[in-house]
Amino acid sequence: ILRELHPLVPIIALTATATPKVLENTIDELNLELPNIFKDSFVRKNISYQVIEEDDKLYRVERLLKNNSGSAIVYVRSRNTAVEINNQLNSIGISSAFYHGGLSADEKDRKLEAWKNNSVSTMVATNAFGMGIDHPNVRFVIHVQLPESLESYFQEAGRAGRDGARANAVLIHNAYDKILVRKQFIDSLATPTDLKKIYHTLVNYFHVAYGEGAFSEHSFNFTDFCQTYKLNTFVAYNALNTLDRLAIIQLSKEFGRKTTINFTVSSEALLSYFERDILASVIGKTILRLYGGIFDSPTKINLELVAKKSGQKISKIISVLTKMERDELLELSLYITDASLTFLVPREDDKTINVVAKEVELLNTKKTDQVKAVLQYVADDSNCRSLQLVRYFGESNLEPCGICSVCSATAKKFDRKEARLIAKDILLLLKRDSLSSRQISEALSFTEATVVQVLKLLLDAEKIRIDQKNKYSIR
Repeated sequence: ILRELHPLVPIIALTATATPKVLENTIDELNLELPNIFKDSFVRKNISYQVIEEDDKLYRVERLLKNNSGSAIVYVRSRNTAVEINNQLNSIGISSAFYHGGLSADEKDRKLEAWKNNSVSTMVATNAFGMGIDHPNVRFVIHVQLPESLESYFQEAGRAGRDGARANAVLIHNAYDKILVRKQFIDSLATPTDLKKIYHTLVNYFHVAYGEGAFSEHSFNFTDFCQTYKLNTFVAYNALNTLDRLAIIQLSKEFGRKTTINFTVSSEALLSYFERDILASVIGKTILRLYGGIFDSPTKINLELVAKKSGQKISKIISVLTKMERDELLELSLYITDASLTFLVPREDDKTINVVAKEVELLNTKKTDQVKAVLQYVADDSNCRSLQLVRYFGESNLEPCGICSVCSATAKKFDRKEARLIAKDILLLLKRDSLSSRQISEALSFTEATVVQVLKLLLDAEKIRIDQKNKYSIR
């Protein structure tokens, strides 16, 4: 539309990473005629790309970071995982902070500054830790879960070694990760039929009348939406993102509870109130245990955490806090939405989706191809990791990097006689109990890499299986 309105105005299109296909689509979609293409090489000669199969990921992260003299980023897929791994790293002596989209701007700035001035060495983060992160002394970027695309992985891994010194981009995965990434991003892709169902459910959820609703904004709680209509959360999430991408809705994600509390009476008066109200006592004392300074100033609390620790439903907690506010015991600012959602077109039900059905199929094909490329990357342990990545972005005729996990691996050929001996020992161990790869390696005298390789062979031969806890057992 912009091109039609201003046919002679120069246009520039910019992206951090683009495959040849994306470049072609960009030129076509923007009707660029004879464009100049400025494209630098994707090769980062100082980064050692490593792929490690590991059941005990925290153990592997600890080994990588224990003696790290520079900064590090550990990328995860969820906010809860960011907090959990941050706590675990601090407990084993690795100074760490966590970063995700649910933090306030002040918290983000404070954590970023602490990391950049080396007050903490490691940032455990979701992909919210992205744009504008330019810290030269990052020696490790570690992914502990499979990314959804090589585009996002390459950008995040590229935050290592900005100073030109040797750095490491490490992708740690296990057998269950491959199942999970397929479940999240391929099996749960929203088809046009799914989109019609989710869209119809969405307009009913917000009571939008037929032909109306364009540019109306609503507070949106994703969890409540899915629970109300018993929706598959993966499919619903992917469908909402697709509707957003196709400009049918606009979804502004604000996840994270923003409820604040400030007790306005003395602790003695509050405890006296608790003696008369058992439910208020359970919830109130839980909050007091979780949050310090709550008598001094408004304090942000996480209602889901309070619910988990107190054993009460969020609706019950809100009811009790509201009553305590009426009884003038506290000041309460209640905010429990996950996001704001804006409808960009009038409600037309199936007709709305029919217009974009072809685009949905194209988006799904693209997403499937992206996930398959990630799975191919982690599976290919015979070709240079750096070459695999840059070829994905259209570069060729390059030499192996010499420093990735494939290039630096020992050239020793795998000894089949030794493999049979190791396999026999592994099967004897697994007859007694289910074990992780780390436990098996520690019980045997062979190198960990060799044991892992034999485990792969036994899995392929269907002699053993692996469960969701990444423990191996006899079939």
